[in-house]
Amino acid sequence: MELTELYDDVVRQLADERRQLVETTVEEYGASATFRFLLAVIAGATPRERQVIRVLLRQLDQYEREAAAGEQPE
Repeated sequence: MELTELYDDVVRQLADERRQLVETTVEEYGASATFRFLLAVIAGATPRERQVIRVLLRQLDQYEREAAAGEQPE
């Protein structure tokens, strides 16, 4: 299955408001197929899932800061 097909499946399941948010974000910032898919999946995530995503993003940011500073990332 192609990523665009997965994206279409996810977007079809979103509430209208969430679908519009994804479309607006894509139009404003531009997006590759991968990025559009990620945005749609996040838009469909539960509050708990989005909370875990934010934790992961903070950890990735910390990892990248440490790597850029020449430190051994944890």
